[in-house]
Amino acid sequence: MSLRLWYPQLDVYDTVRRMLGLLNAWSGDTLTTERLYISDFYLANPELLHRTHMLSDVRRNFRELAIPKPEKAFLSYPSPQMLFAKMEPVQKEALRTLIGKGFIAIDALRLGHIESASKVSDVNDVDRRAKGTPLAG
Repeated sequence: MSLRLWYPQLDVYDTVRRMLGLLNAWSGDTLTTERLYISDFYLANPELLHRTHMLSDVRRNFRELAIPKPEKAFLSYPSPQMLFAKMEPVQKEALRTLIGKGFIAIDALRLGHIESASKVSDVNDVDRRAKGTPLAG
């Protein structure tokens, strides 16, 4: 029997980090709370993507990532529905944290959309400085 003391899926700080990354990288369709939660779920549990339906070209690209199937992963996963339900309160707390810290635009949130506030670009600038990448100017 394997014992694991820490699960990043159920850690608020790790969820904040993942959601901030998703918020920073999101392009395309409008990001809603539901899309953020589902995207975070699969970012935290990429092995479970094997159990989803995909177009053939998307599936081909996914296989190239060489993500192990859930049966071959280090962890044994409960049903995706159960894990998603268990992650939901952690995701809600992480979202409240991002709102409280000013990373999410309140006006867009009132309309049902999640958009980054100007503070996200500030975080990106700090990250670029840490990596030695010049800032655009």
